[in-house]
Amino acid sequence: MYCPDSIVYHVGGGTLNKVNSHKTFLNFRNNLMLICKNHPPKYFFSKLITRMIMDGIAGCKFLLAGQFSHFFAVLRAHYYFYKSLGKTLKKRKELKKEITEYTTTAVYLHSVVADYYIRGKKTFKEIDLKDRFM
Repeated sequence: MYCPDSIVYHVGGGTLNKVNSHKTFLNFRNNLMLICKNHPPKYFFSKLITRMIMDGIAGCKFLLAGQFSHFFAVLRAHYYFYKSLGKTLKKRKELKKEITEYTTTAVYLHSVVADYYIRGKKTFKEIDLKDRFM
């Protein structure tokens, strides 16, 4: 059944509480898979490696903070990603057939992590967007 007048509301991670380690697992796993399937070829490997390093730092932060379930959630997310890498790369190859051109007009040129932790920008509204997008 198709209903063109329907409206879908997405809570954006609202179904799982921030302290739920399963949410951590899903966030880390999905981010890796998203990069792997959809990122343009030009910076694919550098973006994936950077993400993996940042995940390692986040995992260490969870470990040092005593948030062991979140630490193990990061490990599980990476294990799942490596285990399903062949399948994910196959999906990437299939998607690549459909993509004739990558748009970069909405690529953020700076680090959201640096904005948050170093510059203290806690919301998107606080980020100076001038000259920050490709």
